[in-house]
Amino acid sequence: MKVICAGVPKTGTTSMAQALRILGYKTYDFPEQTSFFIDEWDDLFTRGKMPDFQAMFKDVDAVTDTPASFVFEELFESFPDAKVILLVRDNERVWAKSYSEHLKLVYWWTTIYFRLPNRKMWRVMTSLIDFLGSPNPSSSFVHIKQYKWYNQRVQQLTPKDKLLVFNVKQGWKPLCEFLGRKVPDEQFPRVNVGGQDLKNHLNNTLKKILVIIAFFVLVVAIFVFFIKA
Repeated sequence: MKVICAGVPKTGTTSMAQALRILGYKTYDFPEQTSFFIDEWDDLFTRGKMPDFQAMFKDVDAVTDTPASFVFEELFESFPDAKVILLVRDNERVWAKSYSEHLKLVYWWTTIYFRLPNRKMWRVMTSLIDFLGSPNPSSSFVHIKQYKWYNQRVQQLTPKDKLLVFNVKQGWKPLCEFLGRKVPDEQFPRVNVGGQDLKNHLNNTLKKILVIIAFFVLVVAIFVFFIKA
């Protein structure tokens, strides 16, 4: 592991993941972490069994977003030579507003979409939501407290020469200087703005669910028709 991106959700984690990939790092963002290691995260959050992070991430150069960012302390202990990038927003209130909107969408879908077909994913998702203090989108005071505590904790644990506090609005220059990489010719990625990637994914999922429901309704209707006939 060469780079650990600390930072709570809605701090530009998806943009950072894309930026690191452009710079040549094999990066695991939330989708990769939960696709490949859902059993390990479920064991951690439901049974307290700490994963072997060196084995889990042996072929990975960088991680961004949760669940990894929420076990930063243990992850950094496993990879003490890694550089740490703490992702932040302009201020805590800007972040809280963005996180509140994110939570409105995520919590409802976590309950409906994951609970029945994928209970491991549901347990992991609810644990991640609980980490920031409250599943209530209106609990900005609680969320901000956790946001500030988390950022302070990361800075306390990380030697200054290994730490970059970074807002994705700053672009390539400070990031590349910190990592010792050449600034790419392309623009710094700006993806999942306003949670659009998640919204698109959930909309596509909803369409698939509606198609399945329509198919079963049609099958039942045909069955009933022939029974009555």
